[in-house]
Amino acid sequence: MSSDGKFFLGVIVAVILVIGGIVFYSSRHSNSKLSNIDITDGQKLGPDNAKVQIIEFADFQCPACAAAAPEVRKIQQENPDVQLVFKNFPLLTIHKNTAQAAAAGDAAAKQGKFWDMYDKLYASQSEWEGNSDPTAHFVAYATNLGMNGDQFTTDMNSDAIKNSVQDDYNYALSLGMNETPTFIVNGMKYTGGMTEDQWNTALAAARK
Repeated sequence: MSSDGKFFLGVIVAVILVIGGIVFYSSRHSNSKLSNIDITDGQKLGPDNAKVQIIEFADFQCPACAAAAPEVRKIQQENPDVQLVFKNFPLLTIHKNTAQAAAAGDAAAKQGKFWDMYDKLYASQSEWEGNSDPTAHFVAYATNLGMNGDQFTTDMNSDAIKNSVQDDYNYALSLGMNETPTFIVNGMKYTGGMTEDQWNTALAAARK
């Protein structure tokens, strides 16, 4: 390929990457209100009397969810009036390991380590997403995070947790969810990842 050809190819690739970044960080805001969401079995971080509640519907095998997770975690940590609630929405027909990843998160929750596992599953997504059986990865993460590996394995493979993951999926569908990540901020729906500025705008609107 000539030097001119390489140059133009590089320009095209750069434009595609920029557009991709804009698309990812242009979160879509719906004017529809989603209230009375059942968070009984959601994983909570932050005070129950928080002024702002963010409910995250996400899939641990979803690349967009992995990219969005650090920012939403940062937002919750830096704003004491924000509660973050995680709800599983495993895209079972698309991601072959997502059900087991969700089960790993629920098993970690039984030992008080859900958010540690949340961070690890997303940060290590490339290690386990293509495996025919990611069990060994998940057990290793659990033990490295200080959990009882045998108990974690038993819980992860239990019918109770498997049924719970399926129930989570069915519940998300019943709410009309069709994309991950989806965030409900005091009832307002946002889909896709958000920048820090976009999150701050969403929080300001919720506080009003």
